[in-house]
Amino acid sequence: MSGYNVVEILKIAVNIEKNAVTFYAAAAEQDVSEPIRKLMSDLSTWEKQHVSLFSRMVSEWEDKGEVTFDPEDHVEGYLRAVASGKIFTPDKLEKEMPQPGESASQLLERALQREQEAIVLFLALRDSLTDPDDKKAVEDLVREEMSHVSFLLARKSEL
Repeated sequence: MSGYNVVEILKIAVNIEKNAVTFYAAAAEQDVSEPIRKLMSDLSTWEKQHVSLFSRMVSEWEDKGEVTFDPEDHVEGYLRAVASGKIFTPDKLEKEMPQPGESASQLLERALQREQEAIVLFLALRDSLTDPDDKKAVEDLVREEMSHVSFLLARKSEL
């Protein structure tokens, strides 16, 4: 059991999406071809939309009374650390940046791997929950992440 409630899991998702925004925005700034730059910029924008969506989900669940008592933001700091240690991590950012001459296929493969890692993490966290409504909220999050995988696979097949 993870020990996380649904709000905490959603906050982990928000932080992972913020890390992804940083990753894709930085990738778009690298010395890469224009199609790769546009793809990375589009992904960064999409991740920003997920930050907004998942943040709204957090607010909705908090409005239902699903809150964690955390007056000094210790839990929030811990959740940021968990997210930063899992997917789209700052330490991976530099070594996973596209390199001049790197193929779009290689970059898309790395992006796919990160998105799939997020899905596996959230499925594992979902399975630790007992309330069906909580599980559904995390499943909604997983479906959003799966849409990224579908998008990336489609882009990869176009190459």
